[in-house]
Amino acid sequence: MNPVLGSCIADAHIIGQTFFATLAGIRAPTFPAGSLPAAIVSELFESHFTAWIGCIVIGFILSKIAQMRRQRALAQTALTLVLLTTAWMLAAYLVDTPAERLLFAHKRLLAAAQRKDMGGIQSVLDEKFAFGPLDRAGLVKEVEASLKTFTIKSNMIRSYEAQLGDRQARSAISVVSQLDGTAAGTYLTQWQLVWQDYGADWQLERIDGWKLNNQPMPAEDGFPKAP
Repeated sequence: MNPVLGSCIADAHIIGQTFFATLAGIRAPTFPAGSLPAAIVSELFESHFTAWIGCIVIGFILSKIAQMRRQRALAQTALTLVLLTTAWMLAAYLVDTPAERLLFAHKRLLAAAQRKDMGGIQSVLDEKFAFGPLDRAGLVKEVEASLKTFTIKSNMIRSYEAQLGDRQARSAISVVSQLDGTAAGTYLTQWQLVWQDYGADWQLERIDGWKLNNQPMPAEDGFPKAP
């Protein structure tokens, strides 16, 4: 093996070991939840396709230049850049950021409603949940009664926005649902939601408002009945 290439690989191996040891520490069960600010975690582990592609392209260009000029230091830099970028991509795939977990919580809630899974719906609701006159148990009871009169054939998220703070988030989501049964048809609902982050999962704490087919609905109406 070329001694320059061998030296570069050895250096990159040490850097890679250090990186993954750090990553393992972040993901270890003993690592305190919330020790890293949500903004930093999101910045590190969200998908950054443009940056990744750019780093890899620069790495290969530097590698070609190093080969032509026989510059060991430049070859080291190029290889290290490519390996670190690859490790960064892998970390982003493995680590769920607060923003990703929040979106997944919305999808879990929609999927549970479509399956008529009351346990799945309740698992997403915070113990202090409130929606108009309904608490957690009250909402589950209302949902169960409503889903006896119609079936949700499909849910499609039309738009989604979220603002994350310190262990709390506000989201605005609009969903197009196709219903079967007594309320057969296609409906648009829009929701203003408040969430609480407990480290492993987001819990829905409050519904601030909702619209049915762009018409604001009063909070005292609670869960929407079949249209």
